[in-house]
Amino acid sequence: MAQNIHEIIQVATTARQSFEKDAIPRPLLSSLFKNYNPDFLDVDNYIDFSLKRFPKDNCWLASVYLRHVLGEGDVVEGAYDLEVHQYLQIGKLAVDITADQFGGPPVYVGPIVEPWVAGRIMQPFDS
Repeated sequence: MAQNIHEIIQVATTARQSFEKDAIPRPLLSSLFKNYNPDFLDVDNYIDFSLKRFPKDNCWLASVYLRHVLGEGDVVEGAYDLEVHQYLQIGKLAVDITADQFGGPPVYVGPIVEPWVAGRIMQPFDS
C-alpha cells in the first residue's frame, strides 16, 4: 500500500512503463478486468486489442491494474474533458496513467479538478 504521494507517483510511473512495454501478464489483466466486468464477452481479445493501442482505450485496464499494484483506491467511472473515462481515486486524488489519450499528461497524480470529472465508484464483484 502506498504511503504518500511520491510513492503513488513512482508506482503509477512504473505501471505506465509496464503497459508501454507490454510487460503485464495478460492472465492477470484478464482476472482484474473480469472482476469489474464479469459479463463482458471475449475479454482476452479486448485486452489484446487495447494493449496494442495504449494509452487509447486502456483506462479500464490501467485503473484496475493500478488498484492492484497500489493495494488501495476505487476505480471511478468519470470523465476527462467531457470524454467518458476511468481512473483510480485514492482519497481526494486521481491516479491516471491514460489521460494522454485525450491530450492530458501521461501520468497524473493529483486532485480531482477539471478536466477530470468525478464519477461513480465501480465496485469489484469479489468485495
